[in-house]
Amino acid sequence: MRERDRIRSALLSTIGQDLKPRLSRINETVRKLRRMGSGEKVLVSTIASEAVRLEQYISSLVELGLDGDQQPFESNGVTIDLFHRAVSRNGEQVHLTPKEYAVLAELAKHPGRVLTHAHLLRTAWGPAQESRTEYLRVAVRGLRQKLEFDPTRPRLIINEPAIGYRLVLS
Repeated sequence: MRERDRIRSALLSTIGQDLKPRLSRINETVRKLRRMGSGEKVLVSTIASEAVRLEQYISSLVELGLDGDQQPFESNGVTIDLFHRAVSRNGEQVHLTPKEYAVLAELAKHPGRVLTHAHLLRTAWGPAQESRTEYLRVAVRGLRQKLEFDPTRPRLIINEPAIGYRLVLS
């Protein structure tokens, strides 16, 4: 079974490496068409949104392959299980909105590392919302209310002023 998981992970990673550059070229072409003022705005928007969806699907598939035997993260009484898409605090399941989960999952994939506002917005909301930091602030506030023991003094999700956020896992 282990060998099959390793092969699956390698295959999914290869697919991701093969398709991501192609999707990047599609996105670059869409940007060029928008700059040129293409008369087919609906068509260009449709292509752009489908390319973003495909990128998200590919990223999710690659993560499935890589996270297959990953253990849940634990910190300050909070458990984040990316493989089962489950979050709990002191053993009790915590309900998160899809955007809250997307932000938390991205932070959990890079524990201890500062992720920029733009990066978190791009992964949770898509590239069109990269500058909408208020969306991110609302999601982080919701996460802190649900996960922190004292949301006014966060110990799990730390703000790095003017840069982004960091997940502290101890």
